[in-house]
Order: sequence, then structure tokens, then C-alpha cells
Amino acid sequence: MQGGEQFLHLEASSLGSCMRFEIIIHELFHTVGLDHEHSRNDRDDYVKVHYENVKKGRESQFLKCLYPPEYDIPYDYKSIMHYHQRAFTKNNGITLETLDPQYQDVIGTAKKPSPNDYLKVCALYRCGTCMGKKVVIETLPVKPTTPASKHSSCYDVQPFICYIGLLHGLLNCKKPLHRQACCKTCKKTPHFDDFLNITQFLI
Repeated sequence: MQGGEQFLHLEASSLGSCMRFEIIIHELFHTVGLDHEHSRNDRDDYVKVHYENVKKGRESQFLKCLYPPEYDIPYDYKSIMHYHQRAFTKNNGITLETLDPQYQDVIGTAKKPSPNDYLKVCALYRCGTCMGKKVVIETLPVKPTTPASKHSSCYDVQPFICYIGLLHGLLNCKKPLHRQACCKTCKKTPHFDDFLNITQFLI
């Protein structure tokens, strides 16, 4: 979370418009500290990312946070911070698959914040009450028993940066963040027998 004054830039053109209530609220929630719901550290228990359908260069939109959220609130398919099932698709295939099928057509369709979206903000700022009411966490949904299948793809988020890092000895594949950003390069690095698949950190 970045402290201090926040600036929000919204654009409208012949190609489309960000001047819609749900988009404005989504972006405002970013400014106060919320990440995308599908980027949560525990998202593998609720959604599967289909990288094979993601537009080239947009893979970073589906990176997973390395650490759990600062609030103890369940994963929320109805969150206004959740991407649509075909976000950044290159072939109209789904990029996000919900492990609970009943929420497949729900994700990314919110027109207003869910109750838990407000609770996350209240939790981040240690509010004793939320919207003037006693804090009650809405449980959405029960955690699925079948874990998401691990994504086998291994790629460099920014290949040129990874190459330069390797060339100048700045890339350290022993570090999780380096493995996360430069999986493909790290996998080709000699003597890196204990390479850990990027899926342990991203998806």
C-alpha cells in the first residue's frame, strides 16, 4: 500500500470508457490498498488460471501475492476486485476458472462492492465499526475440497530484464521473487538442481 495523496486517472475514448461506476469504484479501492481478489495468496483453492488463453504480455495481471492478505476475510467470488472469467483472453477462452462451478458466471460481474469488500477496507484501517454497523464477515463460499490443478507453464514476465540480470550477475534464482519473475531463465541456469516450479509462488 502506498501512503500519501493518491491520483486516479480515468479515460474515455472511441475504443471504450472507464467512466463506469463499477470501474471507478474498483480503481478507488486500489488507491486505498486493495489488491485484485484473484491475486490473493490462497487463490489456488478457489480459481485456476488458464495461462494458455492469456494474451502475450498480460501474464503479470494474474500474478499471485507471495504473502497472505492482512485481513482474515474469506475469498470472495462476488468482489468488485475480481477479474472476469475472460479477462485478457486472446481467444475468447476463459482465463479464470472457478473451482466452484456455480460462481463461474459470477466473477467479474459485480456492479457494486460486496459486503466483504467494505470489510477489507475497514480491516486494513483497523476500524472498530464498518459503515456504522457491527462488523460481520460474510462467508463466501465454503472452501472447496478439490485444490486447483497446478499450472505447468514457466515463463519470464519480462524476458529482456531477466536476460540482462543473468548477463550481469544480478539474477539470483535462489530468491523466490527472482524465480517468480524469471522462471524460464532460472530453469535454464546451470547447477540449479533445486529449482522450484513457479507455480509454488504464482498460482
